[in-house]
Amino acid sequence: MTTDRTRALPILVVAFNGKVYGLEPTTGREVWRYEIDGAVPGIAFDGDRVYATGFGALAALDYLTGRELWRVKPAFGANKSIVIAQGGLVFVAWTGEVECFTRDGQRLWAQPFKGEGYAETAMGFPGNFVQAFVDAR
Repeated sequence: MTTDRTRALPILVVAFNGKVYGLEPTTGREVWRYEIDGAVPGIAFDGDRVYATGFGALAALDYLTGRELWRVKPAFGANKSIVIAQGGLVFVAWTGEVECFTRDGQRLWAQPFKGEGYAETAMGFPGNFVQAFVDAR
């Protein structure tokens, strides 16, 4: 018997227009929805969690249900943020500013790169990379 916790295929997570969706991959049926406030939310995965960023927010969601586990306001904020999760840590970046949180939402450090300017940002580890582009429109 397949339960939600032992489903055969993973949930497809899609983020756009300030929302994060969990979809059934074989049917496209919406399993869950979460609003994060931001035109282009960023998402990352770490085991049973989805981390989502939006305008001035970082949230941890249960991967299978979309239930919010915690939500914090990072020190830096912009609409186009990027996020990666690695080794039990969550890293968030906005136009050259980077912040690190624990899996439980505790801020460990923030690096504003003072005096370096603001621009498109990329960050990552081998095999876990993300880049944000500034919308030129």
